[in-house]
Amino acid sequence: MAKKELLLVLANSQKNGDCCVAGKLLTPKRDGTYDVGRWIRPIHPDTKEGEIPSEMTLIDEQWLAPFDVIEIGLDKPLRNPHHPEDWLIDLNIMWRRASYISKGYLPQLCDGLGDLWGKS
Repeated sequence: MAKKELLLVLANSQKNGDCCVAGKLLTPKRDGTYDVGRWIRPIHPDTKEGEIPSEMTLIDEQWLAPFDVIEIGLDKPLRNPHHPEDWLIDLNIMWRRASYISKGYLPQLCDGLGDLWGKS
């Protein structure tokens, strides 16, 4: 079952003529800040390699950029052991720009080496 999530965009690159978006899940806190969660790479179910059609990354006539916070629908993880960040998107939920965060969050966004290489 699809669920709306907040994704902090950290990458929006080109892939096969479309886009590859990646970022980290955010959970809002009562004080207006966010808890930073795991890496997510939204995957389009109808494309050859999961790329996101470019028009989906154009919101309010602006391309997604690093530090944009977007609301997206995530359906289910793909459960690829080599890409645990891959999640299918729900095509029924339109992406929307929810906010933007400052570069002050950078320290919270850094992964430890154990996380980066899949080891604790």
